[in-house]
Amino acid sequence: MKLYQDSYTPEELQAILAFYATPAGLKTLTTMPIISQKATQMGQKYAAKNQEAFQGELRAIFQRYQKPAAGAPPAEAKQDLTPAAPAPPAPEKK
Repeated sequence: MKLYQDSYTPEELQAILAFYATPAGLKTLTTMPIISQKATQMGQKYAAKNQEAFQGELRAIFQRYQKPAAGAPPAEAKQDLTPAAPAPPAPEKK
């Protein structure tokens, strides 16, 4: 298959095939789809649980980068989180 040929050398493909012939490889073939399905379900539950917070953060990001409409009142001042430059050293006393 071209997809695999583009991703692996012939030697790597032989090593992969040899692995899948082992007991651990055979178990991987049967358990990996189940593990992937469970991981997807866990991710979906986490996203659903935190959806409101994610949406709030995204709204705040979008608002920071949107241009105000013509004639609209100015947006609230944006907090600048850029670190301040260090103060120059004080002159030496003589």
